[in-house]
Amino acid sequence: MTLIGHSINALIALAYAAKYSHRIDHLILIGSSPYSVGPRLIKEADDYFKTHASFER
Repeated sequence: MTLIGHSINALIALAYAAKYSHRIDHLILIGSSPYSVGPRLIKEADDYFKTHASFER
């Protein structure tokens, strides 16, 4: 599944992807501020992208 979130919905999409990563193939976040979600979620997102992101895309 490709999950797209914009503004506050990007934070919801990020939280969903963190919880259900096995369901997500691609995550697109538009117009979100990672600093508003707190350090724990930022670290989880960073760890996820270090593990799953592809620089070829």
